[in-house]
Amino acid sequence: MENDGFDLGAQRRKIDKNDLPEAFNILRNYQHGKTIESRLAQWVMKDKIAENGDYNLTSDRYKETIDYSKAKWPMIRLGEVCALFDDGDWIESKDQSKEGIRLVQTGNIGIGKYLDKKEKARFIDEETFKRLNCKEILENDLLISRLPDPVGRACLLPHLKTKAITSVDCTIVRPDKEKVLSKFLLYLTLTIQYYKNISRYLTGASRKRISRKNLEKIQIPLPTLEIQEEIVAELDGYQKIIDGARQVVENWKPQIKINPDWPMVKLGNLCKPEYGYTDTAKDNGNTRFIRITDIDSAGAIKNSNPKYITISKEAEKYILQNGDLLVARTGATFGKTALFLDEGLSVFASFLIRLKFPKNKILPKFYWIFSRSLNYWTQANNLVTGGGQPQFNGNAIKQIQIPLPSLEIQEKIVAKIDEEQKMVNSFKKLIEIHEKKIKDKIAEVWGE
Repeated sequence: MENDGFDLGAQRRKIDKNDLPEAFNILRNYQHGKTIESRLAQWVMKDKIAENGDYNLTSDRYKETIDYSKAKWPMIRLGEVCALFDDGDWIESKDQSKEGIRLVQTGNIGIGKYLDKKEKARFIDEETFKRLNCKEILENDLLISRLPDPVGRACLLPHLKTKAITSVDCTIVRPDKEKVLSKFLLYLTLTIQYYKNISRYLTGASRKRISRKNLEKIQIPLPTLEIQEEIVAELDGYQKIIDGARQVVENWKPQIKINPDWPMVKLGNLCKPEYGYTDTAKDNGNTRFIRITDIDSAGAIKNSNPKYITISKEAEKYILQNGDLLVARTGATFGKTALFLDEGLSVFASFLIRLKFPKNKILPKFYWIFSRSLNYWTQANNLVTGGGQPQFNGNAIKQIQIPLPSLEIQEKIVAKIDEEQKMVNSFKKLIEIHEKKIKDKIAEVWGE
């Protein structure tokens, strides 16, 4: 593992990189008899570890040689298909300027996509470009990060409005147009096979990296240009469907058109907000412990990396019932509301607020829909406390004004939203189907 959620400085400030949840998920699955693919773990039989009698736990010792015997096309070293294969330039802070030639850094390289990050853009001027004899990068050059996370991630340089260079920890891969397509190379860098190949050459203890010389050795399947074009066209077709479906999924929000004739009632007049349970136990039990981190940005309860605890008699009052609403009090999802629906035996954590409405007044699903509206968030943002970390406490949420039409009208609104939700779910399924098609097609290219 490379990151634990904090930087390595004396203050140990929080960062957005943390391998611990993934490691926990790997171990949790292993306890239940499942092995999952991950760059963090490999599965080695005990007999193999014991065969020399030294029980050596150095992971590199057990990495298998990659078998290319079933490869459909010739396997060629990455460096052999390039017109240019070189690192970027060493640019110190003193050489940078506020405008001019764009300096593309490892932080601009996402997994398969270019991350513009205009607010963090760095530049050098033309005089510095000439003085340091910098290498200009061109549209459709493949840029590969030799630093985490993960090592080897790549993107194609898009059309930029200015000349550009890249930093020394990025490798410039300019394909030989008579041998390989840039887009074909990009698709290969999105596969588990590519990252398995990368992992064989990683160095460094606390921070893994790969040298350019070793990156050149990475082997890739190389069909003819004609077949590459066919493969890219097929994968592009799948990706367009994914991108379109994702637009629908990410932009859809259930909305209530509030009738001015409906009464507006303060939340505090309808229910008493309840704070959750503080768990100090370290053992694993059979009761799901729903935390603030389990509420996603769409107001749903995530099932990835769940926590289970053994609850005491005191904690029984925190057991969730079907239709309970959970509001995040702080953090990245503060104010977000999740609807608990038959999730099994569960209790909720102290940084969540439970709302239980009288059934003859308001439907839980109606309130959940309202909680995603502009009206709700305008009120919520005016009620938060705290500086850098906004807080949304029980007293604040009591002040939220809720539109309260009749139950009959609420049921009609919920039914309409449910129909829309079904359509959105079909788009989610479409994304899954075509992501699998891409994965299967690229696996076929690798001969798997």
